[in-house]
Amino acid sequence: MNEETTRDITEMNEEIKEATVAEEAEETAEEITEEAIEETLVETEEPAPQSEPPEEVPIMPLSRVNRFFLAALFPLIFILIFGVILLVTGREDDGGTEAPTEEPYYEVKADEVRGVYVASVYNINYPSSSTLSAAQLKAELDGIIVTCAENGLNAVYLQVSPMSDALYDSDILPTSSVLTGTEGALLPEGFDPLEYLCDKAHKAGIAVHAWVNPMRVTAGGHDPEDLSADNPATDNSLTVTYGGEVYYNLGLPEVRGLQARVCAELAREYPVDGILFDDYFYPYPVGDEVFDDSAAYAEYGGAYDSVEDFRRASTTALVSECYDAVKAVRADCQFGVAPFGIWRNDDGRNGGSATGGMESYETLYCDSLAFIRAGKVDYIAPQLYWTFGSKAAPYAELCDWWTEAVEDTDVRLLISHAAYQAGTWGDSSEYAEQVEYARTKRPYYGSIYYGYAAINGNEAGIADAFAKIYKEK
Repeated sequence: MNEETTRDITEMNEEIKEATVAEEAEETAEEITEEAIEETLVETEEPAPQSEPPEEVPIMPLSRVNRFFLAALFPLIFILIFGVILLVTGREDDGGTEAPTEEPYYEVKADEVRGVYVASVYNINYPSSSTLSAAQLKAELDGIIVTCAENGLNAVYLQVSPMSDALYDSDILPTSSVLTGTEGALLPEGFDPLEYLCDKAHKAGIAVHAWVNPMRVTAGGHDPEDLSADNPATDNSLTVTYGGEVYYNLGLPEVRGLQARVCAELAREYPVDGILFDDYFYPYPVGDEVFDDSAAYAEYGGAYDSVEDFRRASTTALVSECYDAVKAVRADCQFGVAPFGIWRNDDGRNGGSATGGMESYETLYCDSLAFIRAGKVDYIAPQLYWTFGSKAAPYAELCDWWTEAVEDTDVRLLISHAAYQAGTWGDSSEYAEQVEYARTKRPYYGSIYYGYAAINGNEAGIADAFAKIYKEK
């Protein structure tokens, strides 16, 4: 064959192949179309239109099938996408209403306590002098009530028994030297400060709590020889001398009974809203001196492994007995304790706080958790006298710890704040931030401020901070 003939035969073969391929492609497309229609269960009244065999493998029938599938799947895809949107945004498909979410807890309770400690020992706050007349004593109490009203405060915690004595008319304890200059003297012109304060404060809507120091007999070098003859502490068998001062020995049942009678007398004779013990139980350490209660431990401590355990048990017994004595006289009179702010530093086993300061459990032998768990206090008011930024005892850590300590109990949490530090801290906003933080805790029922003079003098703008904290109150 010549080259031209060969080329003609080749072209004829190619045309035959193309025609065959076109016919096979058309048959394949028809089969795919029929199968797709059968598989999707779609019925049509007319058969799908056929086209003339094209020169190349036809793709239009496949495109129609693709469009058919897309048309069928589009609603499903839309529903799927919309469902994802609902999951992400938390919206319902019935109108776009936002699903409810739990708000962080925050509450200003209707009966929130906003108190102030008024110290009498050393004539710190009231009375300002031991030589005041009845009229002057009244005027100072009136001023305290005014200061409370101006600063949105609704409770006064007056120190009525700083050293085995009384700023009221007592049948058990002698009249305080801070009131008269001489312990055991008559009330100035018969004036009873506690009676007057209860009357005037209650008329102003301000509660009154009697603040008692149950263990301290002398302070600031007060000479034991100056104790009046009617002071129970003149019975040396009831006391221990330590660091140059005299203290009651809480390990003795008769001492605890004495303090229970003091509390019962206050609840019975005066319309006080509550009675409070502060952090002064066993004394703060003085060098290497030893608090010698060995005789009491020998007589009453047989059930305890150490004198330290015996002292903690004695403190707990004191609180329990005084609580019971108060409730036996007047059930509506509250009883509380304002302990040192650190119970124990966490050692990985004891459940203490993440702090690094002195521990009331080990140093003052005060086991606050024992009071709480036994239900022998109506409120606990730990002295959290540190800032948020404190490295040794950060406020938030301690606030959280005490919150957990009272959770699932009937004990109310009050926070004692260091108003006296206003000048040192220099930023009164710290107090507002501390209160706002405490209000996020369910057991929190209020605050008590130590440092009446700073509040009264608006030191470092602390009164301005109170205006912000209690503006709605």
